Amino acid sequence: MPPRLTPLRKTLLETLYQLSRSGPVTPISLAEAMEVGRSSIRDHIEALEELGLLEREILSPVKVHLHLTDLAREAVGVGYAHLGEIAAGLPILAHGEVERRIETLEDVLPLERGDFFLTVRGNSMCDAGICDRDLALIRPQPWAEDGDIAVVLLPGDNAATLKYFFAEGDFVRLEPANPQFLSMTFPSDRVIVQGVCLGHISTVSSVRRERA
Repeated sequence: MPPRLTPLRKTLLETLYQLSRSGPVTPISLAEAMEVGRSSIRDHIEALEELGLLEREILSPVKVHLHLTDLAREAVGVGYAHLGEIAAGLPILAHGEVERRIETLEDVLPLERGDFFLTVRGNSMCDAGICDRDLALIRPQPWAEDGDIAVVLLPGDNAATLKYFFAEGDFVRLEPANPQFLSMTFPSDRVIVQGVCLGHISTVSSVRRERA
């Protein structure tokens, strides 16, 4: 009889996923986490391999790492389904096949250690798609290139703003992405670049507000 995805084996896959978030998973570490014997875990691993839900990465005769397959990630509901493309121009055929699963922000955003998010207040960057209450992904650095969307500390009031950055001689021009707001120009030695925006996440509240 072919193997089945039993409730215990599904729990095993879920446990493997949780352990893998902290580092490589071995059959021994999985057996310990599941509180089952090594021979038992070996039988389940073989069954899950046959089902196409698990892969063994054999690094040496005594060193094996376990990995979930894409089919396993879908089976245990890991992450969010990416179903393909949607047309913003000419129509394209829609289908419901899962192309991949998005588990973490690192899968879709260029995150590095030290990066952080800021909640946007105001609509001066709406034409760049960054609206009030959206989350802006910021990489901290003390410089910006022309055309970067930068976090800039303004002189005098100890306030920061998110704007397009342009260096113009001895001055810096901060340009909004909304015609209802004016550009700002400051001496370059009076402003401090605190980081650049790498991307953003639109929140439900901002989307609803635009529809209103």
